Amino acid sequence: MAAPAKGVRGGAPPKPKKRGDNGGFKGWLERANAAPITVADVAVFSRQFSTMINAGLPVLQCLAIIADQQSNASFRKVINAIKDDIGSGGNLSDAMGKHPAVFNELYVNMVRSGELGGVLDVILDRLSLYMEKAEALRRKIKAAMMYPTIVVSVAVLVVVFLMVKVIPTFQEVFASFGHELPPLTRAVVAVSDFLQHSWYILAGVIFAVVSGTKAFGRTPRGAYFLDGVLLKLPIVGNMQLKSAVAKFCRTLGTLLKSGVPILEALETVAKTAGNKRVEEVINGARI
Repeated sequence: MAAPAKGVRGGAPPKPKKRGDNGGFKGWLERANAAPITVADVAVFSRQFSTMINAGLPVLQCLAIIADQQSNASFRKVINAIKDDIGSGGNLSDAMGKHPAVFNELYVNMVRSGELGGVLDVILDRLSLYMEKAEALRRKIKAAMMYPTIVVSVAVLVVVFLMVKVIPTFQEVFASFGHELPPLTRAVVAVSDFLQHSWYILAGVIFAVVSGTKAFGRTPRGAYFLDGVLLKLPIVGNMQLKSAVAKFCRTLGTLLKSGVPILEALETVAKTAGNKRVEEVINGARI
């Protein structure tokens, strides 16, 4: 009588997984290294990829070398997936297009134009330069916004401290006078009482407003409305507009220099504008 096959009821039990496969120190180390994939990671990947292709190495060998040297486990997984897709007969741009969270439409379109024109190393070098400049601009904007953010935060903390600690002391002094307080003073005292005893209501309202705004911003109409409001803000709006114009010029110039047709380039730039109002204007110019 033949013995039952493995995996069938009554057969030999499957071998237990080794501790190092998904658990243990090795598994913990892999999960710890699974950091988010940043623009800087993609820029370094593009420059390394460009250098290797320019040196005459095959694409699969380039990807294998970069994956082995990649310290970010998440990015290593993406690179290996791209390598497997290319090994199965796919092209590089389609393989990268399967990972839109890492390689956006601009990146994929430029890689596709590099494949068609036989200048993939040049395109990758331009992409790395583009991303480095974009990251530098983002850091400048973040640094410019740091000072007003700190000033506003300190002002809010000071007002809250006055309302919670100082105003109650003056309230006892005013009450000892035995006279009715002016309307403005009564309003300040009421706000102080509210912050002392009902602060959780204010916290709940703030949480609800922030959550509702984020949910509304995920919808097409909400994103269009909020982007319009953002552009109309006194200081932030002007900075957002200048950033969008700089990004438009840099992206369009990179695409046109890489051989992408003007209409296709404008479509790509509109989708990567980052602001629905700016996207609408670019699409209007394209039509």
